Amino acid sequence: MSPREDSRNQPDTPETEVQITHEEKEAPPVTAPPLPIVEPPTPEVPPERPVIPPPIPPEDFYEEEKRRWPMVVLYVILALLVATAVVFAGRWIYQQITDNKPKPAPPAGTGQGQAPAPPEPAQPTTPSPGGQPAAGGQLPNNGPGDVVALFVGTTIVVGGLHYLYSLRRG
Repeated sequence: MSPREDSRNQPDTPETEVQITHEEKEAPPVTAPPLPIVEPPTPEVPPERPVIPPPIPPEDFYEEEKRRWPMVVLYVILALLVATAVVFAGRWIYQQITDNKPKPAPPAGTGQGQAPAPPEPAQPTTPSPGGQPAAGGQLPNNGPGDVVALFVGTTIVVGGLHYLYSLRRG
């Protein structure tokens, strides 16, 4: 038989029978089970930022020239006072660190008609030839080392304080 003939002579009923058992299943519940209670997500509220008024333009602040010059003079005087205070404070701190006490003045006169004795020179102050160190073998401390150290130390301290200030501000 050819495949064409097989497809023509097909019986209408299948040769095998399938028995499907119909067991009684439980009826679905009439109501749905309760859903879990889920609270809706609360929208995140950004923290309240303080209201900053807009800056005043310089044209509005200095409406009159009369108001501008006294402020400039006041700022210059204030800057000079701050600079003077910084200089005197630095001088005081330097004297406290190095223990440089001003020497007392010699007494005015101890007797009548006596002339004060001139100080005796310890060694002649002639420079040694060829730029060699003095007889003691040590060079005199006359360079700017202390000033440079003070400047570097102050710069480091102020730089560190500025860094901390900018961290808190930002």
